[in-house]
Parts: sequence; structure tokens; C-alpha cells
Amino acid sequence: MEVRTVAVIGAGVSGVSSAIHLRNAGLDVTVFERGDVAGGVWVYDPRTAFEPSYPATLPSVGDSPAFDSLLKSSDRKVRRDSPVDQDSLAAKRLPNSKDLEILHAPPGPCYQGLHNNVSTTEMKLRTHDWKPDTPDFVPHKVLATYIQDTAAANKILSAISFRTHVIKVEKKENKWEVSTANLIDQDGEKQVQNAVQLFDAVIVASGHYHAPNIPDYPNVKAWKTAFPTRISHSKSYRSPAPFAGKNVLVVGAGVSSTDICRELGGVANKVWQSSRGGEYDLLPSMLPDNCTRIGAIAALSPLASTTELGDEDTLPGNVVLTSNDTITDLHHIILATGYYMSYPFLSHLHADNLLPSQASDTVLVTTGQVTHNLHKDIFYIPDPTLAFIGVPYHVATFSLYEFQAMAVAEVFAGSANLPEENEMRKEYEARVTRKGVGVLHLLIEALYTSRQPATPAIDPRSCSYDYKNMANGSILTYLPAGWTEERYKNATDDDWETLTEEEAELLFKREIAEKESAPKMVRQAFQSTIMAKAQAAGAPSSDRDEGVEPHHLVKLIEENDWNDFGFLVFRTYFGDEALWEGFREAWDPILQYGFDMALASEGLERICDKLFMKTVDDELTDGASAEGVASAYRLFTEDEDEVEEDEELEPGLRTRMCLFVDQECMRSLMEPKAGTPPFVKAVDVELGSTTQQRPGATFKVAIKDLVTHFYPALFLSDIADVAELRPSTDGGVWTRLSLSAYGRTQQEELQECESGMMRLGGLGDGVQVIVAAECKIEKSLLIQPLE
Repeated sequence: MEVRTVAVIGAGVSGVSSAIHLRNAGLDVTVFERGDVAGGVWVYDPRTAFEPSYPATLPSVGDSPAFDSLLKSSDRKVRRDSPVDQDSLAAKRLPNSKDLEILHAPPGPCYQGLHNNVSTTEMKLRTHDWKPDTPDFVPHKVLATYIQDTAAANKILSAISFRTHVIKVEKKENKWEVSTANLIDQDGEKQVQNAVQLFDAVIVASGHYHAPNIPDYPNVKAWKTAFPTRISHSKSYRSPAPFAGKNVLVVGAGVSSTDICRELGGVANKVWQSSRGGEYDLLPSMLPDNCTRIGAIAALSPLASTTELGDEDTLPGNVVLTSNDTITDLHHIILATGYYMSYPFLSHLHADNLLPSQASDTVLVTTGQVTHNLHKDIFYIPDPTLAFIGVPYHVATFSLYEFQAMAVAEVFAGSANLPEENEMRKEYEARVTRKGVGVLHLLIEALYTSRQPATPAIDPRSCSYDYKNMANGSILTYLPAGWTEERYKNATDDDWETLTEEEAELLFKREIAEKESAPKMVRQAFQSTIMAKAQAAGAPSSDRDEGVEPHHLVKLIEENDWNDFGFLVFRTYFGDEALWEGFREAWDPILQYGFDMALASEGLERICDKLFMKTVDDELTDGASAEGVASAYRLFTEDEDEVEEDEELEPGLRTRMCLFVDQECMRSLMEPKAGTPPFVKAVDVELGSTTQQRPGATFKVAIKDLVTHFYPALFLSDIADVAELRPSTDGGVWTRLSLSAYGRTQQEELQECESGMMRLGGLGDGVQVIVAAECKIEKSLLIQPLE
């Protein structure tokens, strides 16, 4: 590979970083940016792009097909069902200079209240520092300015050709031919100047957020045609002001959707957020009080009227959910439904009519959900002189994209070599087989698989932001298993001491979420500090002298005690070592806290599954901290049950879990809000019922009266739709649980046992679940049932 000249498409953080590292590597760089300034998605423009067609069906045409059609500089066809109505725009609006500007460089999705959701600490580029005292989270203008300052400080502004729209990129012989259209001012009017330039290599750094994905709901086109200002994509959202006092449906539950809902919450009358239950949906607890999470949309009903609406009039139609529920009295619908992967200047590498699984070895984009045939999501395998920076989603964008840019610069400069094409193809196909079509390879996985040196010091801010952002689903899903252990393995005792208790807890949670053995490392390193702080706060010592009566369950739960508790305690017995090892391999990180295990062959040959409340003296927990209470629970797990002689431990797992709910969970029970359960992905099974259960179900336990003396032994497996099992909620309350089990019995029924236990078998090969409860009703606490 011999590269001297490189074209970079886009001057956001990916393009600017690419230009800097390419130039530092001694290469000639030209950056094409269709906007007026660098900054990419962080550049705010009060104007909005023309709305796409409803539905938008072709990723290959991008977000400005009318402009491309006007120039007639591309031989690709512009379809009538492309994301802009060609007749209305090309024929009626193009003479207008302002419209021409928007068609040439459609404004992005940046809205007035947009902030970063990844700490600026983690977004710092190696080539430029943040200004002193820059906060972790800042408005969009600060981020755009940072990118612009980075370009200026590294003297690459002169390499950027602004107001230059890339029309087509095509390899001819040994050069890449890049066709562009530059918008210039001439004689007081906007004019378009075409050009063609040749390059040895091309980097696509055009970003994600251009071509809106408009779902093909029944009747969506009719609604948009009749009331064009009442339904729009989130790309056009700028502020909550136009929605003051209105009822708004926001479709989608990702980061942008949730942020828009939070803004609308302060001014709108009522907000609904529709979710399909996607992997990256944020928690409903992040929504404002006047916003309700609802299910997926099935259709928009036929309109009852197409008469022009007054400002206060609601839309004359209903939104029908997949549950058959309907949403009525809406003023506006905002589609926060994401964007296509779209490279219209490489339209010959698109295949709009193919599914991802049908992509050939040369296709770049099919349905728009993923970019195909890239080595490590960067290099186009058939011709690595075409590279992509910024393809991965759900990552710490600035830092990862800069690392990608550094890698490309090294390869193009000849300082690093790529594998042969057949080796890259083999690796790519193995990844597709392993992860599935459409699952992105992430560069950081390769970096940490190669065991890069760990950073010895701990930044407390990174502990906090990492977990908080991971918890709301916005970032950090890219972290490979064991990343945190590698990150902090060289930390000293002094480093650990710099963390507050809260920061340490956040770090624990982040490690658990990585689902790997990393929690062991942190807990061992920090255990003495945590225990010392816990005991200073009133927790009993974890050491027990021989002959000392063990502590039991901490305090009965009274009506006014809900604020004090929020934890789960497990006690597990098992009779099959191989089975247990398989279980631990899958679930050990989740079960790191407060569980005791022992082989049945080592003395615990029987187990009593009749569960009952145990009490301890109040002086043990009066005034105790949360750590003290949790410590007492750990001691409780060490206590042994009395067993009956005729009871035997069957092969498989039996687990006891003491359940208490925390204040937020309790509030959601007492003040239920439709669609916002404390735990999601659950169906309902009523305690005491008998029914046949499909494999792979997740359960809730319905308790007719929530009593102060209750705890179930319960393990749950994964999700299944068993709506027919939903019991009546008359006079009752739901406790929601979402854990998983592993056992060995075959298909069985849910049975009511004489002991008051319920035994659930038959959740598929190797699953046995015990649901056990003995409720000594001394005091009932009746709570309004959930909707």
C-alpha cells in the first residue's frame, strides 16, 4: 500500500483527528466539510433540514438527494420514494438561496439543550487539552469549540475545504476520484462549483446522524401529509418551547429520546415515550414525572379528518400499540428512531434491497443498520485504502475515534501493516459467526485483548461517570470483559484510599456489569477499607468467635421502615459440582455479594425450603448505617436452617433469597406509574397457582397481601411472553424480581406443594427453580395494585 494523498470526508471530531494524525505521519491531507465550520454533530444551527419522506426507505440516497439530483453529477438514480419529495423541493424551492444552503449542507440534530453524556475527562484528545477547569459535562457549544480549537492548534484548518459537498467517491485504476460541489457566493447569489480530485486513499468520517430512519407504520404517510408540522423526526427538534402545554408522544427510548422527554417534561402537559424494549433503551426512572413509558407502536389509525387544525386541537387519530392499547389526544409525535448508516457518495457500494445476512463480500450497507465488510470496523476489506473513522455506536466517541485515526495514519504511512485480504476476511467472517450479522467489532476489544499496560492511578471521576453512564445505557457497552481489572491492576493502596466510599461502590457496580471476575480484584483490594468504614458506622464485625450465638435477620419490616433497606441476600446449596461450576461461570459476577455455598457431599445433605422470618435484637441495627444492615444480612446467610430427617437434597440448585425493596422501589409500588416497573422484562405468576410454563420465562411474584413477615426463595430465568399467566391484582401488590437460575430437571408443571412452597420446573434443559414462601401474617400492608 503506497499512500501519499488522503481525502477525509467530514470535519467533526473523527475528521479533525484523522487530519491531524495523517499530517503528523507525513501525508498530504484534504478535508471536505459541507458546513461552514468544524465540529460535526456538536455544531448548533437553529435552522432544520427538510423533513425526509414518510417512511424513508433508502439508505443509499442520504439526507440531501434533491441537491444531488439538481447537480446531475452522479449517474446513480434518485428515487421518488427517497427521503425528500423531489417534486416539491427540486422544482419549487431550489431557486431560493436559503433553501439551496440547507440542501447543500442540511443542518444536523444538535438542539439547544444538548450536553455531552461522557465526561470531558474521557473525551480529551491527545492533540489538544481542554481549557482549565472545564466541567465534566458541558453544552454543545463548548464541544464544538473544542474541536475547532483542536484543528486550529494543530494547524490543519488550512487543509479543510468548507462548504464542500462530496457527491461521489469512486476508485478508478489506482486512484480514488472524489467529486465535490462547493457552494460559493457570486454576484450576490449562491452558486455551485463542481470539481473532481484524485487521491491515493479516502477516509470517511461523515458521522452517523444524517439520514433519519422513519418507521413504516401503517398510515404514517397519511398523517405526515395531512399534518406535516405535527409529526417530525428528532433531527428537527431544537427546543421544548413549541410543545408547551401539549401532549407529546416521543418514539424511541435511547439517549436522545430520553433527553428530549426530560426537556419536554418541564413544559408539556403530558409526554409518552414508546419503547420496543431495545438493548440500549435507558431506564424509565430517568423520565420526568409527567412522562410515561409505553410499549411499541403497531400502527397509526386512519385519520378521522384532514381538516386544518388549530393550535390547541389534537390529532384526529389514535396511536395503536402492539398491546392493542391506544394513545389518544396527541398534539405532536416526535420520532427519535435513529438514523441509517448512509454513504450516498458511495452509493454503488449500497444494496438497499438486501438483508444484512445477504450482503456480499463487497457490499458496504444494506438496510442501514450496520456497515459491512470492514476490518475492525475501520478498513474496507476489498480495498483498505478506503477507511472509516467513527463507525461504532455506544462508545466514548472522541477517544475511541482518535485511536482509530491513529491506527489508520500508521497504516497509510507504512509504519504498520494490515493482514492479507484473505486473513482479514477470515477474521471478519469468524466475528460475524460468533457475534451475528450487524454486531460491531470494537477497537478497544482488540487493544485490551492484547493486554496493553494498565494505568496505575485511579481517577475518582472516571469511577463515577463510568458507572452512571453505563447504568443509563448511554455508553460503556463497548468495555470487554475484565477491562476494569486490567485498568486498575497496578493500583496501589494509596490509590484506593483516594476513593470515597460512594466512588468505590460505583466502581464495584461497573465491574459487576462487565460480567467477569474483575469484582474479585476490587473487592479484595478494597475490602479492608470498606469493612473499617462499615464498622465505624455501626456494622457488626464479620469475624465470629466460636461458641457465639450467630446473628439472624435484621429487624422486622414495619410500615415506616422502607427507607432503611435495599438489598438482596442469597443462600445457595447444590448437589452437583459440575452443574454448580456451569452456573457460576455464567452468573458469578452477579452473585458476588452475600451468598454462602457448600457441596451437599460435604455435610449439607438436606435442606429445608420452608422459609420463615428470623429476628435479631434491635440493638444490633438501631441507628446502624446501610453498610451495618448489609453486614448483618451477610451474617444471617451463614446461619443454618433446621432440617427434617425425611427431606433430601435433590440434584440441582436450591436458592434462598431474602428480598427487601428500597425506597425508590417502594414508592413505585405505592404510586404506580404505568409502564415503569422497578424491573423490566417480567411476566406474572401468582403464588399458589398451577399452570404449565414455557421454557425461558421471567417471573414476578404476586402477593395478595404484602405482609411484614415474608421472603421468597426464588430464582428466575430469562424472558418469555406468557401473558395468560397474569393474575388478578385486586387488593394486591407486585414485587418484581429479575434474576436467573440454572438447574437440571425436564418439563414439569408449576405445582402447589403442601408445605406452602411452589416448585417450578420445566424451564428447559437443566433448569429447576424453587419458589418458596411461608407468610406468617401478623400485619398486612395493603397497597394500591399496579396498573
